[in-house]
Amino acid sequence: VVLVSGFLGGYLAYRKINELLRNIGRIPELRDGLHRAVNSQTHIIVEMNRKLGTLAEIHSLAQKMDAIKERVDESARIGID
Repeated sequence: VVLVSGFLGGYLAYRKINELLRNIGRIPELRDGLHRAVNSQTHIIVEMNRKLGTLAEIHSLAQKMDAIKERVDESARIGID
């Protein structure tokens, strides 16, 4: 019984060590994948900020156009009266 349990314990330790070594070997792959994900998210955030900036500019220009239109309409009313 002691021989069998010693063999099984050694085998399980061997498997765990091999699994650990395989996982350590994958660290560069995981790191590269993480870098790609972060770069992709950064690109998406930059693009969204650019689009939001464009939308804010469009809104600002629309407000300026409304103000100009009101002044033109007032000038036209003054000219008619």
